[in-house]
Amino acid sequence: MTNESLALLQFTLKRLVFVNSAKHAYSELLLDQHLAMFGRNNNGKTASLAATKLLLFPETNFRHCFNKFGFEGKDGPYDAEQSFRFYFPTIKSYIALEVENPSGTFTMVLYRAASSEKNQSFAYHRAFIPLPYEQVRQLFWNMEEEDFSEQLGTEQLTKFTQKNRGLIIHEASKLRQMIFARLGSPEAQYCIVPLKDNTTDSINAFRKIYNLAFSMSSNVSEVLPSAIAALIEMQRGRQEEKLDHDLDETYQKYLQLNKQSENLKLKQNNLERFNQLAHEFHGLNQATNDYSLQSHRIHQYVDQKINTLLPVQTENQQTLNDLNKTLRELKSQIEQVKTQRTECHSQIELREKDLNNINKKIEQAGKVQCEYPPSMTIHEIKHALHVDTQELIEKRDLLRDFTKAETAFQSKRKQLLAHQQKLEQLNQDIQTLKNQQDKDLLINQISEHSLQILYNLNPALVKISQVISVEEKKSIESFTQLFQLNTSHLDFKQHPTQILFHHYQPEQLIVQLENQHQQLHVQSQDLEIEVKELEQLIRDANNPELHNANEQKLTESIELNQTDIGLLDALQSHKERFKEYSAEIEVLNEQKLKLDEQFQILNIQFDDLKTQQGNCQSILDQLNDQQDKFKRIKHSLENAANMFDVLPSTRFDAELFKIDHGSVDELLEQAQHLTDQARKLQKQYNDYVFKFTQFSNEVPTADLDLNRVHIRLDELEHSVEIYKNVFANLDLEQQQFNHAVLGHNEEIRSQIHEINEAQDQLHRVVAMINKKLNQHQISNLTEIRLHLETVSDFDALKNTLDKYNISGETLAEESFYLSLIAFFNKHQEKGRLKMANLIQSIQYRYKIDGQEVMKSQSGGTTTTITSFVLSVLLNEIKLIGSSVRIPIIVDEISALDAENTASTIQQIGEYGFSIFCATPELTAYLVSEVGRYIYINQNVAKHFMEPECQWNIMPHHVNHWGIHEVQS
Repeated sequence: MTNESLALLQFTLKRLVFVNSAKHAYSELLLDQHLAMFGRNNNGKTASLAATKLLLFPETNFRHCFNKFGFEGKDGPYDAEQSFRFYFPTIKSYIALEVENPSGTFTMVLYRAASSEKNQSFAYHRAFIPLPYEQVRQLFWNMEEEDFSEQLGTEQLTKFTQKNRGLIIHEASKLRQMIFARLGSPEAQYCIVPLKDNTTDSINAFRKIYNLAFSMSSNVSEVLPSAIAALIEMQRGRQEEKLDHDLDETYQKYLQLNKQSENLKLKQNNLERFNQLAHEFHGLNQATNDYSLQSHRIHQYVDQKINTLLPVQTENQQTLNDLNKTLRELKSQIEQVKTQRTECHSQIELREKDLNNINKKIEQAGKVQCEYPPSMTIHEIKHALHVDTQELIEKRDLLRDFTKAETAFQSKRKQLLAHQQKLEQLNQDIQTLKNQQDKDLLINQISEHSLQILYNLNPALVKISQVISVEEKKSIESFTQLFQLNTSHLDFKQHPTQILFHHYQPEQLIVQLENQHQQLHVQSQDLEIEVKELEQLIRDANNPELHNANEQKLTESIELNQTDIGLLDALQSHKERFKEYSAEIEVLNEQKLKLDEQFQILNIQFDDLKTQQGNCQSILDQLNDQQDKFKRIKHSLENAANMFDVLPSTRFDAELFKIDHGSVDELLEQAQHLTDQARKLQKQYNDYVFKFTQFSNEVPTADLDLNRVHIRLDELEHSVEIYKNVFANLDLEQQQFNHAVLGHNEEIRSQIHEINEAQDQLHRVVAMINKKLNQHQISNLTEIRLHLETVSDFDALKNTLDKYNISGETLAEESFYLSLIAFFNKHQEKGRLKMANLIQSIQYRYKIDGQEVMKSQSGGTTTTITSFVLSVLLNEIKLIGSSVRIPIIVDEISALDAENTASTIQQIGEYGFSIFCATPELTAYLVSEVGRYIYINQNVAKHFMEPECQWNIMPHHVNHWGIHEVQS
């Protein structure tokens, strides 16, 4: 590297990073060294290289995608959605670029805008982080795990950028200022490509030139002319050299000067005619002044009389206004009190309605209580209702489940039979006890002691009806004597037993058995009813109408019980609310009484004020009637003024105060005389306006609107004064006209010079490129050059311009201007003539074995020459004194032979650029020249988020020809 290159300001694109983008899961491509990519088509080679446009072009979305980026495939241009989905398929897709410039190293990250998925705006934003990528990588990739970072996400990226004092940019205008920043400006920290200036034309020139890299063979003839023209436009120094003069405007100036010459002659011929008109105007103006003076005298007197009434009227009007205001305020208070009364009444009615509703619920709860014995508490009643509800629910369940109902029927019938048998047994026991006098009963044949012992041993023994012998009786007595009666149990030979002692009392036992009989009888009746109901339920199951009616009846009974329980639950709260509402109604009634009193007082005040208002209005009407009498006189003056305008009174104020006026009748007579005078003046004025209008139409002037009707004397006076100035400055106008012609001719000569210079400049730039192209040998080609052809109209225009010699104070013929305008209208672009419009075509020409050819013999030759041109143009567009290490894309480089490949790489390297090339098949000569290469589909990520994004290309994956270099 020479000392000169060391002194240059270095701008280096160091690293390109894909995260879930362009078929890459995660890849880092070093941009400051040559690289060749190999792999089958449609694996993302060219698309990966084309991503540099997204980073270098100051765009924020994919709308109008082809116009912005020129993304194109074999089937034609890619639309916005295709491109957006390719580069940003997920919300976690990112493209990063590491850049080193004189201010340091920074990282730019492109990420998908959050709203893109919803409204299809296909937008993306950029984060500018003032750190090398090694300090940013943690957001995207874990090098140790070879997997995505846990921090991967736009929210973490935004926080990281803000933490490190970076910038988030959404606007294209701001991007233009930063990416192509002027050195020394605040935005230079993030400058990537230092153009000579960062105007729109310069940025468009860079865009067109860089697009040449992607137009190597197919449409280079379409892109090359616009790229070179854009470079020339950008390199032009002075603003006037940009060939953007408005020739239509120049032609209009010519027409204006020509018209001005005719106007000067017209004025010279009508000078005497105007002097006569000026004399007539003086007489009309004097008569108008006299008429106006008399009118203002009468006006002043009438105004003075009217003004004497004005203070009194004003005072009474103010009093009336005050009364009206007070009445409005009082009426507002009355309406407010009335509204409050209405609201209070509504609240009372609402609370009384609530009170009645609560009272009804209390009464309903009372009716529920009345259905039960007075001794039952509310809790007991609720329990009874709950029990009854459960029984009803069980019946309804049986009704809904036929099998369960059948089982319940069999069970209840068994219980009923058991109860009936037990009832028969109890009847027998009761009868036995009642028939104790029966001598055959065992208890009547033994002693009282033996009776008590046998009863406690087994109560059934007292029921035995059997006559026993004396011996048997003795045996029983002997047996029972073994037991002694104790207070609570029996003792056997003075030893306590577990047999409890109950004193046998037949009368009490009968009562107990009868109670048991009664309870069992009631249960039997209930069971009998249940059995019948179940039997009827089973029979009704075959009748849907009866079945549904029974279920509905049970449901209504359940709901009624639940309603009754709810009434009992809320009874206490209803009583408390009843007291609360009663108290509230009492308070509201007191408020309403106060509002009624206030309403009555305000109405009395309102009536009093209404009477005062009527008296004041009567006085004011009398004053107004007096004023109307004076206005009649003034009305007569207005009639005269309507016939002919009265000049403004400010001209006569000094004289008005010296005049005394007579009676009102005299004033009326004078006003009538003014009407006749106004009629005469109007006729005289109309005649003069006719003559003056005729004159102004024949001798028009730019300072006077000929379409305006002169309705006032001061306007006519202004018009006369304009013409006085016009005719007074004839000599000066002639001098100015001669000077304007000289300036106009000088401007035309300058424009003709610029048009002639345009073609020369085109040829100079093409010659410069041709000189640099032939610094390298390309295969067997010699004398390589770009052949420029300008449009035929441009050459014809130059011949036409050479015929005219523009000089002195003489205007050229109109055909001269029409020739310029015809060419301009045919080749204009948004009102401006551009260099690109002057180029018919730019084609490659070279010699093969001394024979000149115009068409490339192979796609490789075109690719070689185009890459040469591209490196030259990019070198020309950047700022002088700077070096930009930017990748130049050479797609399908396999079309080049070994010699052309070497020349292409050498040419690109000499200008400080790096070459990025893509081709399906690996070739040894390409690898040896480039030095670094990789198969794009050779390395697949261990883990990937998007099925279409799997490549994982890292710097250590890159193969090297020759000595291996350690990459970061």
